Amino acid sequence: REALRAANLDISVDACPAGSGADTIVIPIGTYTLNIAGSDENAGLTGDLDINSSLTILGSGMRDTIIDGAQLDRVFHITGKYVVKISGLTIQNGKAAIVVPTGFITAQSGIEKGIRQHLVEKQMLAGVVSMPSMTAASFGLDGVLGVDFLGQYAVAFSSEEDVVRFYEHDKLAVKSYRGWSSVPLRSLQIGDGDTVAYAFDLSIAGETVPALFDLGAGFNLMNWRAAQLLDARTKRSGGQKVHGAIQETLVSAQLEVAVLKIGKLYWRNTEFMVSDFPIFEVLELDDRAIAIVGAHLFNNRDFVIDFARDQLLVKAPD
Repeated sequence: REALRAANLDISVDACPAGSGADTIVIPIGTYTLNIAGSDENAGLTGDLDINSSLTILGSGMRDTIIDGAQLDRVFHITGKYVVKISGLTIQNGKAAIVVPTGFITAQSGIEKGIRQHLVEKQMLAGVVSMPSMTAASFGLDGVLGVDFLGQYAVAFSSEEDVVRFYEHDKLAVKSYRGWSSVPLRSLQIGDGDTVAYAFDLSIAGETVPALFDLGAGFNLMNWRAAQLLDARTKRSGGQKVHGAIQETLVSAQLEVAVLKIGKLYWRNTEFMVSDFPIFEVLELDDRAIAIVGAHLFNNRDFVIDFARDQLLVKAPD
C-alpha cells in the first residue's frame, strides 16, 4: 500500500522512496493480505489498492507472491486511463461490484430475471453496477457471470509473462498459431432468451461433459449430475469452501479424473470439486451435467480464445 501511494504521489511514504514517472514496484515472495476496511476513497488509504498513475507491478511468481483482498474490497483499482502492467503474482479474494446491463434490473423473464431475483434474495444489489443496454459491455453473458465483452476480442494468455492480452478479431494473425491444438468451442443457451455461454467438451471415461471456460476460476468444478454421469468414485471433502461470484459454497466431494481429454489434448490426475454450485442454478444449467474449468488447467501453456472462429488454440508443450 505504501509503495503504491509513493508511486501515485511521487513522494516518499514510510520506508518507500518517492516515485517518479512510470514507476516499477517489485513485490518479494510472500502473501500480502489487505486488512484496512473502507471502500469509499481513491487515495489508497483504505480498502483496495488504488492506482492513480502508470506503473508496473512485478511479483516473484504466481505461486510465490499473493495479494489477498480478504473479501474487503477489490484488490486493485485503476482509477483512470493509465498504462498498468501486473505480472508474476496471484490476485485472490477480491470483492467487486457485479456489472449488469440495465435490462437485468427490470427483466420479467429469462436468465436476466433469474439473476435479478438472486441478487435481491442475497441482498447484493448494493454492489451492482447497471450498464446502459447499448454499451459495448452489454452484449451477452460470459462463461460464468458478468457481461461478456470478451466475445468481441481474441483473448491470448502468455504463460511465460503471466499476462492476458486482448486483440480485435481482424488483428489476430492465425498463421502465427500453426501447430497449436484447436479445441472447438460451442455455445450453450442460457435460459429462454438469446444469452449463450461458451463451452468445450470434456471427454472422461467415454462420457462427454460440457465445461464452461472461466479465466478467473481457481478450481475445476462440476455438479453432481456430471459426477453421476461418470459413475465416478468421489471422496468426501474436508469442509473446503469455494468463493465464487454468486456466493460461498461448501464443496461436497472431490473427484480425481485419471485421464481427461479435451480435443486432442490429454491430462492425467485432474481434480474437480463436486457440488451443486449456485452458479449453475443461476445460469439455468443445473438440469444437466456441467463443469467449469479455469485457465490454470492449461498450466505452462499459452492459449488463445478465438471467439470469431469458435475455437480455443492451445500451444503444444515444448
